[in-house]
Amino acid sequence: MADRARCFEFLPGEAVEGDVPEEPEHWIAVYGELARFCEDVLARPGNEVDRADVARQLEHYHDRLDFWEARTTRSPHETGQA
Repeated sequence: MADRARCFEFLPGEAVEGDVPEEPEHWIAVYGELARFCEDVLARPGNEVDRADVARQLEHYHDRLDFWEARTTRSPHETGQA
């Protein structure tokens, strides 16, 4: 996963170090929409896209979704808010 993460930049405004409570939900929505778009592109027959590139991007979006979803399940002790 670390090798794949280096292939793609974080999105503008994506503060991975911050503890803004609404931040994970925002990025879950953003990456969810991007993943759905890639899935739709891959599902269309006969399109002329580089399927391997789209699949790599989709995998990156799923990795970022996993990251942000994990942040929603952290305890207050882990976030420093206890």
